[in-house]
Amino acid sequence: MADDARLAAVAAVPSSAERLAAYAAHLDTLIKGQDVSCLAATLEVYVRAAILHRVNTAGAGLLVGRRLVSELLARLMHAHEEHHHPLHDTRALCDEVLPRLVPLLETYTSLWDDELVAWRQWHAHLLEQLQRFREAARILQACTPEAVRAARDARWPALSVKIVQLWIAAGDDDAAEQALKSAKAAIHVARDDTALLRDFNMCQAHLLATQQRFCDAAQRCMELSASAQLSADEQGAMAKLAALHALAASPSPTRTQLLCRLAEDSRATTWPFAIALQRAARGQTLRPTDTQVLASAWHACHLAPARYGLSAAALAVSEHTLCALARSFSTVPLARLAAHVQLDGLACEQMVACLIAQAQLPPGSFLDQVAEVVIFGDGSSHGTGEVDASDPRIQAALSSLDEAYVRI
Repeated sequence: MADDARLAAVAAVPSSAERLAAYAAHLDTLIKGQDVSCLAATLEVYVRAAILHRVNTAGAGLLVGRRLVSELLARLMHAHEEHHHPLHDTRALCDEVLPRLVPLLETYTSLWDDELVAWRQWHAHLLEQLQRFREAARILQACTPEAVRAARDARWPALSVKIVQLWIAAGDDDAAEQALKSAKAAIHVARDDTALLRDFNMCQAHLLATQQRFCDAAQRCMELSASAQLSADEQGAMAKLAALHALAASPSPTRTQLLCRLAEDSRATTWPFAIALQRAARGQTLRPTDTQVLASAWHACHLAPARYGLSAAALAVSEHTLCALARSFSTVPLARLAAHVQLDGLACEQMVACLIAQAQLPPGSFLDQVAEVVIFGDGSSHGTGEVDASDPRIQAALSSLDEAYVRI
């Protein structure tokens, strides 16, 4: 009640400058020497009786109210930096103080929405330190483009990209995708900000990969690997990620081009999957050791589940193997083919049909469901024409391939 009386007396001061000075002096006394719970309650009284007093929310007094909003934030930030101050506790600040003050200030959003941008940015920053990324993203999303543009030390494109980064960190790719659309529209006015463009492209590459658009993700990572905004180590990491995304992509001319370019990269020799990359670029089947190395690297990339009950990594190996066999054989029994691509018969049929529809197998390829064989091409691409599945030459070749595969 003493605080209420003092603040009421200050509100009666007619001079804006004197009133502002009196509020500042009172705030300095409030913020010292209290535990967090008491301080939160005291500051709530201060906000109601000082900042939200009618004399400071209308007419010329509004300038005082706006100044008090920014001054209170400055005092809180300064106190947080002092190691022995109760407000140095980030968790207590986020859980006890800010949740009591910010909603009060938001009741007069129309008066100082631009001043609240700094509050929300700081609150989100503190939550990010606590790894509460979802809460941080939601707080920043409360900022409107108009308020950010009117605020000091804030830029809408940068804030838009930050929201995407927070949703990605929270593991909510759907929300990140929606935020990315907003950021994409905002970033057009910041084309000269190469650092911001880099952050945007990294977010986009991540989301493309989660959508299993691996070729697009690989291309984005390759662009980043040449970015002057990245260190040499970061450029190398982006090139490595580009290779992993390209290897995870379904067979296509674009994938082949990407693999060839990446296989020629001088940095590729240092990657654990360098041999797998070379074999894939040449269209050769991958050995078990190659797939094991790739599986480990893909696992670190958190690739999402894919079709036929396989992970995206296993699917990529199966599709690559099928296409590699299509370049070496004219006719392969379905059961033998399914064993090589590590699928059951039905899933193998589905994969063959999908690759035929995508024109990734030789022209004229088809699946003979009666004879249970897969015919690759019309014979012209192999030079021997169509070969019957019972032909001993094919049986011997496939048996040799099986034996070699097991030995490797």
